[in-house]
Amino acid sequence: MNQKSVFYNLFWRFAERCGAQAVSLVVSIILARLLAPEAYGTIALAMVFINILQVFVDSGMGTALIQKKDADDLDFSSV
Repeated sequence: MNQKSVFYNLFWRFAERCGAQAVSLVVSIILARLLAPEAYGTIALAMVFINILQVFVDSGMGTALIQKKDADDLDFSSV
C-alpha cells in the first residue's frame, strides 16, 4: 500500500464521517422543528444512549475479523 492510496482512503473515510454527521444534524433540526420540546428532549436523550452504545458496537471487531487468517462461521456470527 503506497502513501497515495493511504491518503485517498483517509480522505474518503473522513468524507463519510462528515456526511454522516451532517445528515444527523439535519435530522435533529427537523425533529426539533416538528416535535414539542418534551418529545424532542426524550428523543435526544435516547439518541445519547444509542450513540454511547454505538461506540461499543464499532469497537474494532470487524477490523479484527478481517485481519484474522483462520476465521470461521462462529467468528462471523459474533459481528
